[in-house]
Amino acid sequence: MQQAISAPSTEPISPSSAGLYGTLAIPSGPEDDGPPNGLTLDLAIEITLNRSLDLQSKYYEIPQARADILQAGLRSNPALYADGQLLQYNGSRFSRAVPGGPSQYDVNITYPVDVSQKRQARTGVAVRAEKVLEPDYKKAMTSKNAPWFG
Repeated sequence: MQQAISAPSTEPISPSSAGLYGTLAIPSGPEDDGPPNGLTLDLAIEITLNRSLDLQSKYYEIPQARADILQAGLRSNPALYADGQLLQYNGSRFSRAVPGGPSQYDVNITYPVDVSQKRQARTGVAVRAEKVLEPDYKKAMTSKNAPWFG
């Protein structure tokens, strides 16, 4: 015999055995405290430059700008379309019950022509953007307002 379907039995709520806080011990692991003779100013600047997320993001914007120039200069691809109308898919003949006519086939080629010079305008904008990014990166590397110059 089958048992009737019923709600699961409730279990009593008990206090959690896990603590509500983490460990208070100081982590013991290999940390890079720098060279044995101490940290020099040049080394501190180099470490800061290597760890600066702002400078890293500016560094990666330059190749992105070069890729934007390449993409802006690309011409549009031509498109080829083919279609058929009034095709007999299931092999049946046309009749009064299944109206239709002779099959028709079309092939179209669309070749985009840039009459308004939008491609040249896009390329010019991308080139100007790159010319702004490179000096901006160099300025950020030597800026007196940077955090490593204090």
